[in-house]
Amino acid sequence: MVPEIGILSVGFSLLWLLPLVHGLKVFKNILDLTDPSPVGGARVVGPYVEDMTDITLCIRFYFQMLGRYEGKSHLISIEDWRESDAEGQFRLLWFGANYPFTFFGFGYPQMSSYLLQEPVSRRYDFWIPNKWTHVCLSFQKKRNYLRMVKDGGALNIDFEDPLLKNLKIPSDFLNKTYIGRCPYDFKGGCSNPGGMLSDFNIWNRALTEEQMRSWTTCKSLLKGNVLNWDQGTFQLENMIEEDVPLDLICRPLRPGHVHFPEEKNLVEALDICFKMRAQISVVTSEMVQNELIALYNQTPNVSKAGRGFFGGWWDTETEGTFTNINNGDILRPTDFQPWYFGEPNGNTLENCQTVWPHRQSWNDMSCSVKATSFCEFERPPYLQLRGLCSDSLFDAKFSWTGNLVNGRHSFNGFTNSRLFWLPNSTQWKLELLSDPRVFAIVSTTNYPFGTHQWDFSSDSCISEDANNSLVTLNFNACDPDEFNCLDGYCIPVEGRCDGRIDCSDKSDEFDCEMITIDRSYIRDIPAPPQVDQERTQINVSVDILSILEISEVDSKITLQFQLYLRWFDSRLVFSNLKEDSYLNTLNSVDKAKLWIPQAVFYNTQYKEETTDDEKAFVIVDRLGSSRPNPVQQLQNTHYYEGQDNPLTISRVYTSAWICDFDMAVYPFDTQRCRVKFSMKGNSGNFAWLQTATLRYLGPIDLTQYFVKGSSFSLLDISDGLEGLQVEIILGRRILSQILTTYLPTMLICIVSFSTNYFKPFFFEALVTVNLTSLLVLTTLFISVSDSLPKTSYIKMIDIWLLFCLLIPFFEVLLHTFIDGLRHEPYGEINHHGRSVKVHEAEKMPEVTVNSKVIPFPRVRTVSVQERAASVQNRQLVARDEKAELAARQNLYESLVMNEDKLLQICTSIARKGLPLASIAFSIIYFGVGMYFRQLEDVSEDLQS
Repeated sequence: MVPEIGILSVGFSLLWLLPLVHGLKVFKNILDLTDPSPVGGARVVGPYVEDMTDITLCIRFYFQMLGRYEGKSHLISIEDWRESDAEGQFRLLWFGANYPFTFFGFGYPQMSSYLLQEPVSRRYDFWIPNKWTHVCLSFQKKRNYLRMVKDGGALNIDFEDPLLKNLKIPSDFLNKTYIGRCPYDFKGGCSNPGGMLSDFNIWNRALTEEQMRSWTTCKSLLKGNVLNWDQGTFQLENMIEEDVPLDLICRPLRPGHVHFPEEKNLVEALDICFKMRAQISVVTSEMVQNELIALYNQTPNVSKAGRGFFGGWWDTETEGTFTNINNGDILRPTDFQPWYFGEPNGNTLENCQTVWPHRQSWNDMSCSVKATSFCEFERPPYLQLRGLCSDSLFDAKFSWTGNLVNGRHSFNGFTNSRLFWLPNSTQWKLELLSDPRVFAIVSTTNYPFGTHQWDFSSDSCISEDANNSLVTLNFNACDPDEFNCLDGYCIPVEGRCDGRIDCSDKSDEFDCEMITIDRSYIRDIPAPPQVDQERTQINVSVDILSILEISEVDSKITLQFQLYLRWFDSRLVFSNLKEDSYLNTLNSVDKAKLWIPQAVFYNTQYKEETTDDEKAFVIVDRLGSSRPNPVQQLQNTHYYEGQDNPLTISRVYTSAWICDFDMAVYPFDTQRCRVKFSMKGNSGNFAWLQTATLRYLGPIDLTQYFVKGSSFSLLDISDGLEGLQVEIILGRRILSQILTTYLPTMLICIVSFSTNYFKPFFFEALVTVNLTSLLVLTTLFISVSDSLPKTSYIKMIDIWLLFCLLIPFFEVLLHTFIDGLRHEPYGEINHHGRSVKVHEAEKMPEVTVNSKVIPFPRVRTVSVQERAASVQNRQLVARDEKAELAARQNLYESLVMNEDKLLQICTSIARKGLPLASIAFSIIYFGVGMYFRQLEDVSEDLQS
């Protein structure tokens, strides 16, 4: 047996430093860890309890080791064991703290078995040795409700169990209650050597969850009314009773300052502290120094007048200015610093401060000189030996004992192993407690942290080749959410394979494969569907980055968009995933191994498809929790199941989509352009597209349109072909059309209307203006028509332009008719810009233009004979000259009166009728247009 020197047993080494203000009775197992004796516990002695239906049991315990499955970890048993009389036996409760998982049984006459789990971490191996643990178990008969609380948190036992509806509690169950042992001689032992039990209480009611939480966090010291720990009677076997301060049992375990008596230089001392998840102890006050000196003097075989120990100060940066090694704080002149006479005196050669315990003073010396050291722990370290094969007999998890073996700290496995320093050598020995013939040796002058070659003897991990018994293992104190570097240091697991060097040996960037692919994986076969799905669901997200072009004539809209296809593949296992998904981008090699869904851009001209070229990126979104990494692997790599963590392929595309523009109410129209996606080929039989998110990230205001909205929906594209549809709603900027079409045509029509007020003698100018307006409007009509797609239906803009064309046309016809109605025997004519009477025209002089004589045009007077030729009235050709003259005079007067009246009507139509009709048309036209425009907005609101 290897001798042990218990100088710092966790929970007891510092008893002398704490006032015993309140002690609690504790039963301590006196068996040695290597003792094969099976019995070491206590049995309750108590009265019969009748008609008990509800029950609560609470206990506090401290185990140095856990039971492997059902080994030396028995905690509470309520069982009547009669090997010779099967009728008299019963089993009500069987409960222990085992590793790597724990079952417990409860119920009588029929016992149910339960697997314990910690709900938050979802771990089964949640029991921790070498610390006080507080547990309560309750059962309420009325609801058949079972609940278990550990250290203030509920375990997965928190539910109604119909199987317990017939539960009976035997009246003599107290005398059949055992703690720390089983009621029979279990092969291999069922007690926990070195374990401690305390404060075991039983109630005849079910405590509430809040009461149980308070009890298991020591906020309450409630005692049982069926069994009171302080007053109950117990029969002890291989156990002794001690008083332990309640503070040590209930406070979070903090080892504090721990002495490492082996001498080493400062770099080696810091290395040990860091790898043990601690920091070097710094003497910041006289009280701290006295505590460290006391622990130093308790350590056997250390020189009382030697170099002492490192005190945590150095002046490596600025000579004479000592700083705290841990945080860089400067040692001020007013701070505690009991330098020995003449110290510090080493200048740049001696930069490290040490404490001389025998003089209780400080000294400076070279940092390369060896001395003992202290590490300050905030919590006890729990260690793991990674790389063991699954069939190994050795433990993979270890706890720090606080005990020195052969002058160095030793480590106990969770169940059946011990790691200690061999004296007078450079070796550490890993030994099986149940069979010391099974061991492994590692050679190192320091603690065996990091990666080393271990030489095994008689363990299943060794190779069948007798000449090869070396196994590479990594011993570290890393937490489950940390990555263990090959040299034994720990970094956050997020630092693993993030492209930055975090481990001093760069091992965090070794072997950064992100995907583990099974040999049965076939790239051409789609991913299997998720649970309760017949086909693999592909979630599609679209980010529209920009609308590059809208061609109404070609019926196309060109988009630049980013397409995301997201799916789950349960055949894959991922590793080293980060919270930031973009850090989980697959390289081209891994991407080429995967099945990637392909979609077709259905309403493009050539049915374009998605591609997985170098412009496409595949990332993995870390949504699920990592599964426990087996300790058989040398380094801690977190694995994520493909069924919980989706893959997403994204790529930016620029495509021209066919869009059917409806121009019937142009320019009051609202256009809806649709983008359709479908699965490629027959892959739609195995996978289907589902809408996810749609975002428009481009500018809202375009040249002719503005983006009113967008939608994303499922679509039956054709018979048997399913797909998705993105609809982009475009509203037209009508102000542009008003300025370029409506306003110019209105002005031209107003000019045309203004000719109604020209002088009658400007008839030629009137006709010229209207014909010019007609020509301009015709040109504008052709220009507008050419800028729009050819349609079989008439557009609203066509109606407007046609109406505007009719205005000068009717003006010309109307004024021609008016001019024919005028009767002016001595009327006015236009003579080079000025009016001239007709009868004065004969007297007008000749006009010379460009040296040519142009006579003034003569106006012929209509004779009476010419008028008589078109009249059939007999009086107009009477023989009586006077009668004929009177008849003609009457005829002329009647004709002039009728023509003047018609002339007035036509003038009124030209000056009032046509403008009013145009205004009415414009109001109706724009009213109808705005109605259609508003109708689209109402339709969009209803759809949304």
